[in-house]
Amino acid sequence: MRQKRKRREADQSALPLYGIQLVISDIQGNYSAFHRFAQATKRMRADNIFCLGDIVQNGQNYDDNRCLDLVRQLNAIAVAGNHEQRLSRTVAKVTRENLQYAATLPECEIHGPAIFFHSSLRSPGLRLHTPAQFRAEATYLNETFPGIRIAFFGHTHDAAVHSVEHGRVQSYGDRRVELDPRAMSFVNPGGLGLGFGEPQTFVRADFDNGIIDYFSLTAAERLAYRAEVVAAFDGDWMPALISAGRAPAVFQQAICGLQDHHDSALGPVVAALAGLNSQRDRHDVEQYSARLADAVAVVYRPIANLFDIPDPIRSRTDLLKTAVRRFP
Repeated sequence: MRQKRKRREADQSALPLYGIQLVISDIQGNYSAFHRFAQATKRMRADNIFCLGDIVQNGQNYDDNRCLDLVRQLNAIAVAGNHEQRLSRTVAKVTRENLQYAATLPECEIHGPAIFFHSSLRSPGLRLHTPAQFRAEATYLNETFPGIRIAFFGHTHDAAVHSVEHGRVQSYGDRRVELDPRAMSFVNPGGLGLGFGEPQTFVRADFDNGIIDYFSLTAAERLAYRAEVVAAFDGDWMPALISAGRAPAVFQQAICGLQDHHDSALGPVVAALAGLNSQRDRHDVEQYSARLADAVAVVYRPIANLFDIPDPIRSRTDLLKTAVRRFP
């Protein structure tokens, strides 16, 4: 018989009560979706990743093992879902190390005013859906875990925030939500690994400002590509521009890649790249790089707070200073 899982309270010095946390749930062995999430968020500003369980489907597929591998590689703070609780110790397609990891996942994690779990703690396995269920869960959490104000949960796959205050329940769909500090808030990030055309979503929780942002996987990938474009200006395009002979080939390759993504927001960047002047004196480089930096800055500004990427205007100025001796 499986040993009852513990409720693990985090060392407060290990996880501050501020910053940005990414919260995912219900991967359900969908390694493709999970890997896409990892790639889309690798530049995203975040302090931790929380996983609310159901990492695996049933242990009968090697992708379940790969999902457990990736959870550990990302150093995600994970809790057990019902799928992990049903995982047999004799599953041949999951390594012994990952079986042990899954078996020792806690029922919940507590970090300051936030608690993270898979399904109801009051009635394990219950799918939290109705106002009455949220009221009962809020009462239970208030009595069992004094000081908890935010509960992150999964299991139902319904991406939404539910606010409970004085017995009144208000629900908000998968959009930006500013949490009410007076209420008990229940946040469901939705299911990252859902199939059959169901939304694949996750949450970015800003504890500094009490804001919950929802992202679909496809939207996150689109924004992540724009972040890569901004990073390319600093890492590839400006160095190519101020070096002898590299810019035309580098820019043509970049144009092909940008056009393949069919993102209208990147159109001005494509146009700026295509406008490269064959002349290479300092004046030409300064004028052309200014136009390119302005185009990239339009992409940069809306995502500057979301991703760890350099400001193209500042990057251009700094790189031109270091390259001044290369030009007459």
